[in-house]
Amino acid sequence: MDAVTPPTHDDDWVGLSPEPLPLGAATDWVVLPRCGAVVVFSGTARDHSTDRQDVTVLEYEAYEEQVVPRLAAIAAEARRRWDLGRVVLLHRVGPVEIGEASVVVV
Repeated sequence: MDAVTPPTHDDDWVGLSPEPLPLGAATDWVVLPRCGAVVVFSGTARDHSTDRQDVTVLEYEAYEEQVVPRLAAIAAEARRRWDLGRVVLLHRVGPVEIGEASVVVV
């Protein structure tokens, strides 16, 4: 699945992308007439961790054949628990510059 383009026939948008994650498009895509709220989480790369200072870039790797079905399973479990409209679960792979989104959940 192309993670930077929303699906046209599904209410779950899950995927991995080496490109910047489309936070605005994801937020716009989830808005439906029957839904009254949008909740957004964007995890961004930061310049430090507990034991490291001056981080300049993060590098993510993922096995797409396992990760994408797992993201879909998480979306399905969320739907089982709660009454949801559209769901977005996107994760970056490859280099992610400081301040860029590495995870988008809407």
